[in-house]
Amino acid sequence: MVEVKEHWPRRFGVFGGTFDPPHVGHVAIAREVRLTERLTEVLWIPARRSPHKLNHQLTPSELRWEMVMAAIEGLEGQEISDLELNREGPSYSVDTLRELRSERPGGRPVLILGSDQFENLRRWREAPELGFLTDLCVVARDDVDPERLQPGVDIEWSLSSLPRVKISSSEIRKRRREGRPYQSLVPEGVAKIIEREDLYCV
Repeated sequence: MVEVKEHWPRRFGVFGGTFDPPHVGHVAIAREVRLTERLTEVLWIPARRSPHKLNHQLTPSELRWEMVMAAIEGLEGQEISDLELNREGPSYSVDTLRELRSERPGGRPVLILGSDQFENLRRWREAPELGFLTDLCVVARDDVDPERLQPGVDIEWSLSSLPRVKISSSEIRKRRREGRPYQSLVPEGVAKIIEREDLYCV
């Protein structure tokens, strides 16, 4: 259990993505960052449409929501929000963070993102505004040198101590298309939904 003392700001994690599908790497990141950053909770926010994946065909929102619910079932301090699923058009982090700051006055969001996204932060919509809205916790991806990371904007950030994450949703989808085993890469409940709905076969 994360101890929240009176002199600590009430910081909560913001974990966004398409989660198509959510995998064990996502779960490990959310659990580790909650502990190391002393977060009250981690809020998983599935995107209706990622601005970085506008040409990518996504699994229907209701199924991705169900898969995230299955991935975090029974895990302490892990919650889900439909904030972006209820928004028309692409989901921009700056809009989401503004809404969360309004909904949770006195709280400080900590945006969790991979080092590949972090390197492109300067290109995000209203990037200079992010430093006023959030802190960052960066998780190193396998192909990025964490020693050379630079956000390109003025923002407080930390590097997660979690070992480099080598699992990706695209790899799981590829394994599924090719008929190769994938079940060990996703939580059991997520695998059941994938099989039930016959996802990622084409």
